[in-house]
Amino acid sequence: MKSKYLVFTILCFYSAYSQAQQLGDVKGYYFDALRYTNTQFGGSARFQGIGGAATALGGDPSSAFVNPAGLGFMRKSEIIVSLGANVTNANSTFINNSTPSSKINVNINQLGIVWGTDRGSDADIRGTTLAVTYTRNNDLNRNWGYSGTNSQNSIISSFLANSGGVYTWEEFDRYVATDDIVDLREMAYATRLILPDLSNPTGKQDQYVSFIPIRPTEQREEITETGAQNQWNLSYAVNYKDMLYIGAGLGVPLLRFQRTKEYTETPQVTSPLNTLRLRERFNQNGIGFNASFGFIFRPIDAIRIGGSIISPTFYSVNESYDADLAVRYNNYQIIELVNGVERPTILTTTNSRTQLLQTAYSMRTPMRINGGAAIFVGKAGFLSADVELVDYSSAKFSNPSVNDLDFRADNEAIKLVYRNAVNLRFGSEWRLGEWRVRGGYAMYGSALKTDIPVAEGKMTFITGGIGKRTDKYYVDVVAMFRTSENSYRPYTLRGFEPLAITKNTRITATVSVGFFF
Repeated sequence: MKSKYLVFTILCFYSAYSQAQQLGDVKGYYFDALRYTNTQFGGSARFQGIGGAATALGGDPSSAFVNPAGLGFMRKSEIIVSLGANVTNANSTFINNSTPSSKINVNINQLGIVWGTDRGSDADIRGTTLAVTYTRNNDLNRNWGYSGTNSQNSIISSFLANSGGVYTWEEFDRYVATDDIVDLREMAYATRLILPDLSNPTGKQDQYVSFIPIRPTEQREEITETGAQNQWNLSYAVNYKDMLYIGAGLGVPLLRFQRTKEYTETPQVTSPLNTLRLRERFNQNGIGFNASFGFIFRPIDAIRIGGSIISPTFYSVNESYDADLAVRYNNYQIIELVNGVERPTILTTTNSRTQLLQTAYSMRTPMRINGGAAIFVGKAGFLSADVELVDYSSAKFSNPSVNDLDFRADNEAIKLVYRNAVNLRFGSEWRLGEWRVRGGYAMYGSALKTDIPVAEGKMTFITGGIGKRTDKYYVDVVAMFRTSENSYRPYTLRGFEPLAITKNTRITATVSVGFFF
């Protein structure tokens, strides 16, 4: 079976990436590296309310995810459930046309159970804590799309540019005749969008033409994405003399992602083509493992300094892909060469479909290094700040189950395009009796070495919340506002393809309820 993805199906970031396209058979897995590395802070409403700036803090089950040492502050056993709802809005600009979209999603943000011990102030080891937690750290749900009138080129231009010199007429004929169709170029050939160039003066039987002229054409695409990254953690922490807290944990991350796309082109003036519709379906599921280690040092009550290392995450991923193409013509007549004989054919409606392509492989996402500090103002509240380092360029794909699937070009593209990003988080909490008031801000750096046309991976967060804590239970509520941008090209055409820029905003509300036992 041939490779399931093609260069022209890649959704290139920016024009500077043309260097990476020359590396060879880049298939687009470098986008998966960005998607699954660009995780955010999740966890309880309290944790989110302070902008995720909790590396030097503790006393919350969410510490298991960012710095397990923070569990050492928990001397009571407790159980927590966090539920969330978010509204994701996307506004895409494409050829001077704006298209808004929206999606609502409800989910479980966090679950946790903690067993804490208190050995008293006379012991050197004054407490130990064991925790099992579940954290949603990347919500992938989004509806978005774009539309506009393109007078310069079409997806057919991409089929032509990426077929010539790659496939021979004989190969195309054989794939179509045996239904061994695995990519978009073969479907374009099967539906007559591209035809052999019988008049090519070189005589090479690997060049193609199209009888469909470039005319003002409406291009439209609707994309639905669902899924998330979640992680189970088993963590343990030790409290040494209320001064040094050390923790470690094992993580089992889970990923699930589905994307469906429907792309259409409709000429706005008289043309042999009435309309074409391309549908693609893509699914990924994976399970992995990582490890974490952290510490928090409290030299005096007013100051805490913390750090943690989360190892690279090693995933085993299964995925599937298929597509279908439907083309309607305006009863257009062409002359085809069949067994050396010219034959007229009236084109009306033609269809083609790929096989269901399935594969499995390994994916490694980067290590994450966190450092933080917190200042306490007596028992009135605190200020905290975190810095996180993530080297996006260290992601890697390997061990494909399909023999002709080669990751070398994508791994080289990852090194060429991505860089080490810095994420900053700031938070504050203030006490009013049993009540707590929280606020936070976070800024996640771009993954790209050159932010053209937008800073892919860059996000900003503004958070705020309140809570009530008693000796038996606590309730916390938080609202979070997130912004980001991304770029998208529906096809590649050597730098001349159209571009959609999407501005994304997400409003999330999370409620956490915990009980001590």
